[in-house]
Formats: sequence, structure tokens, C-alpha cells
Amino acid sequence: TCYVEGAEHVGGFAGYLTGNSSSYSLSDCGVRGEATASNYPAPRVRGTEAVGGFVGEATGSIPFVRCYASTRTIGTDSAIGGFAGFIPSQVKIDNCYSSSDDLGTYEGTESGVTGGSEVGGLVGYLSTGWSIWPNVISDSYTTCNVRGSGSTGGILGVAVGLSSPSFSNCRFLGRLLSSGQPVLGRSIGLLIPVYFNCVYLTANGVNDDDYDRRAGISSRTIAQLSTGSLSAADSHAYRSELAGRAFPYAQTACGHHYGDWLYVEGA
Repeated sequence: TCYVEGAEHVGGFAGYLTGNSSSYSLSDCGVRGEATASNYPAPRVRGTEAVGGFVGEATGSIPFVRCYASTRTIGTDSAIGGFAGFIPSQVKIDNCYSSSDDLGTYEGTESGVTGGSEVGGLVGYLSTGWSIWPNVISDSYTTCNVRGSGSTGGILGVAVGLSSPSFSNCRFLGRLLSSGQPVLGRSIGLLIPVYFNCVYLTANGVNDDDYDRRAGISSRTIAQLSTGSLSAADSHAYRSELAGRAFPYAQTACGHHYGDWLYVEGA
């Protein structure tokens, strides 16, 4: 069971990581907890700022590949993310996901990622600098509901930098429970984000299709996104309503999904 509490730099796997791509990468790692009658709601990572479901802060040029965090992430201040809280350098996130126990139905209003400002379903705060990576976040998704008081995004809360980072094949499969944007909440500096095939879920009153239109970002219904190939055996939901169901969306190379997801009753 993942239950971590602290102040700053709090993460389910690590509070603080530093390194570069020539030294090492993090691959095939995960953080998860199983909800039971005695510990429900599901386990969580809680702190003040720089709080992430997987890592609180990551610096250098560390690549994260096929990693995941399945836990509630709660912060009272800034830089709160379902996967990573604060990334002040050239970190790459590839084929990763974040999830929680917060969903169940479209009517659910629980939040998998909760923070003050700079809040994102995957990453809270990201500074790209002159990024060495062509795609900063690629082939990754979150099913978390997201709530913040400012600079809130379904995938990423705030991006700061001097380059034009690319976000490729990113999917926001949760719902925004506060004002914000489905992919990037706010960009600062000379940074001009480039999006390739980034999508967010919209249906039945979830994420009404009234967000800023940006090239490379589009909305999809649950039917349009239901192209997953996971079996029920590889889909590990917390809520009883999802027991025996297969994760319906196209997944990452992790080959599994831990956590809940939005669904339509009877679908």
C-alpha cells in the first residue's frame, strides 16, 4: 500500500531524483496501492509542494519509460502532479501513466490530483530550458480527475522554458473539476508548445468541448477512444463497479492498467 506524507518533495517512488540520460534511466517501475474495505479510499501521496504520485522533483535529463503511479496525489501548495510534481530541467516522460481510485462513474466528483496552483494530471510544473528531447511527454496518459485553484491542466499544469517542446500522443482521460485546460494549463516565457495528436475525453457533461482550440489538440468521445487491447486480467480497478471490466482505452507499453477510469453505466 502506497501511503506517503511529507512537506516538500514528496513522491510515491522517490521524493527527489537527479541524474542524466548518460548515467541511467528509470524504466518499468510503478507505484500502486490496493483499496480494500479497511483502507478505502485508496492510498495516497500527500505534501505541501513539489508532490508527485511517482516522484516529487526530478532534475537533470532523466528519461522515465514505462513507469506509472496509481494513487491519489494531494498537495496544499504548488507543483502537484499525478506522476511528477516539479521538473525544473530536461526530463523525458515516455509511455507512462497516472491513475487513482477517484472515478467510477461520470457523476463522480472526487479528485485524483488536488493542489493549489501548477496542478496537472501527469506533471505539475515543467521547465524545458533548451530541451534535448524532441518529445518531452509522449505516448502517456492520465485517468485522474484534476482539481486546482490556478494554472491547472489535464496533462500538465505549467510549462516554462526557452524552447518549443513537443507533446505527442498524450491523453487526458479524466475530468477537470476546476477551471483549466485539458492538456496544458499555462505556458510561461518564450516557450511555444507543439502538440501532436493530444486528445481529451468529452462526453455526458465531462470536459464540455469549450476549451481553447490549439493545433494538435482535439476532443474524443468514449466510443472514439475505446480502442484498447487490454484484457480484463490486465485491468486492475479499485471500484467494485469496474470489477471484471477491461480498461477500454489504448494503453501504454506498460501492458496493464492499475486504477479506475471513467465509464458509462451499461456500456
